[in-house]
Amino acid sequence: MTVDNSTVTINSNTIHGQLLLRNHARVYFVNNSRFYLQDRARIVGHEPFSILGGMIADSAPESIIITDTNSRIHDGIGDFIRFKNSHVEFGRQTRIVTGNQDGRRWGGIGFLNCDPNDTGENINFTDASKIESNISGIQSLEINNSTVAFNGTAADTLNITGIRRFFILENSNVRLNHVKYDSNSHAIWSTGSFVEINDSKILNNEYHGLRIQNSNKANSRNIVKNTIISDNASSGVLISGSAHANFTNVSITRNTSRGFLFIEQC
Repeated sequence: MTVDNSTVTINSNTIHGQLLLRNHARVYFVNNSRFYLQDRARIVGHEPFSILGGMIADSAPESIIITDTNSRIHDGIGDFIRFKNSHVEFGRQTRIVTGNQDGRRWGGIGFLNCDPNDTGENINFTDASKIESNISGIQSLEINNSTVAFNGTAADTLNITGIRRFFILENSNVRLNHVKYDSNSHAIWSTGSFVEINDSKILNNEYHGLRIQNSNKANSRNIVKNTIISDNASSGVLISGSAHANFTNVSITRNTSRGFLFIEQC
């Protein structure tokens, strides 16, 4: 299904208050569409993503949702939503969940060219796409050439848990405020982008906690403040390539491999 240059709002007043995906549903929002999830509404998916004739690589940030129609990965199957050249707002007390009783993850959500700012400077997070919902039970959360603010609060933390991977790709700008990224398969992985993390926790993940690879400007320094990075199965923080980062009042403890790992040009 494709939503083209249109506005869709899902809230508790709509039927069942949810967007339900099953049977390998693919939903595309394109061309200045706007999507609002409000007032305890949910997005519920079912079908996991798999590639016809191959496996999905985790050794590199390989997109499974944001990809062109001629790619091998695009020929896969599964439920997913892709927002392209659109604006998105998932409101507080909304949820992204799996509908599978056994906890199987469905494909996921991707953002492509949504509220982009490719300069890495004067980033307007106020008018950017916003996520205030808890997220669980998806394989992939992908942000590509988009500006997205994840907004929790001190009283109402935004929880991202039980997902396979979180990729921030290709000139994206992402801010995480009061986010708990807990018990996921892989790190928050930012490559060629800018990420700002404030008052958050990155805990108990099965690989690194945070990985920063390159930056979207040579002088753009990723920012991590007032954050705990702890009990991750590999390194707490991995920085590689031409990446730059400023850490202020950050606690990095009890990670299985290392606290910090620097490789290549740092």
